[in-house]
Amino acid sequence: MLGWSIEALAFRSGVSPGAIRRLENGAELRRVSMQALAYALEAEGLFFLPGHQPMKGDNLRGATPCPRTRDDFHLIE
Repeated sequence: MLGWSIEALAFRSGVSPGAIRRLENGAELRRVSMQALAYALEAEGLFFLPGHQPMKGDNLRGATPCPRTRDDFHLIE
């Protein structure tokens, strides 16, 4: 939906390109990696609802610009 390459998503999320490729091939990633990917996409206005395709809302932005600055970020591991 955003037209990003794997490398662009990796740069914006801090998740390695290899991990993103593994996810695209059906592998499961650690929860902290999935959270970092979600924050990067939500920062661009994408939102996710269980059982639905991702949607884009121009008036939506992620609540945390950099999730690594959150006090509870380490708890995702």
